[in-house]
Amino acid sequence: MIGMVAFTYLFVQGLEPTVQAAPEETTTTTVIPLTPLDGGPIGTTTLPPLDAEGQAYADQVTLFTTDLQGFNTAMVSLNEGWDARELEYAAARDTLRDEINVNIAAWNQRVAAAVPPVSLATQHQALVDAAGLVNGAAVEVLAGLESSDDGQQRAAALIAFADAIAAFNTAADNAAAG
Repeated sequence: MIGMVAFTYLFVQGLEPTVQAAPEETTTTTVIPLTPLDGGPIGTTTLPPLDAEGQAYADQVTLFTTDLQGFNTAMVSLNEGWDARELEYAAARDTLRDEINVNIAAWNQRVAAAVPPVSLATQHQALVDAAGLVNGAAVEVLAGLESSDDGQQRAAALIAFADAIAAFNTAADNAAAG
């Protein structure tokens, strides 16, 4: 037994050090999460008791934030699919165009057409402005996808999209707070 241990020790000591091969060159794609840093939901609104008009408006704002969560999910899914090359370019581009030109555009119109109580007119305008930021950022994501750059334009637009979502959620919370 002692002989086996001694032989193993001498054998291991006699081995040449191994040389590790240089790592292969890889391409890295940065995926930008579009969720809040705290990991919580994209937007939540807690409302105090409201009159009927205020409650109807609050219900609309809640639907707007729910729709926005859906847009965010679609945007994340589409971009992850493109980054993983699970989607072909034409499919990614066409899906994103439809999301912007149909869903987000209609959502923007619904936000703008909502009628707030008179006491929330200022907060509603902030909500409309933030909805415009969401639309503008989504259009920039499409421009980034269509760009011939290395993905930096789309990455910056995704950050702007996440920021626009945060701005909309802040405006929604302010509208809820009155």
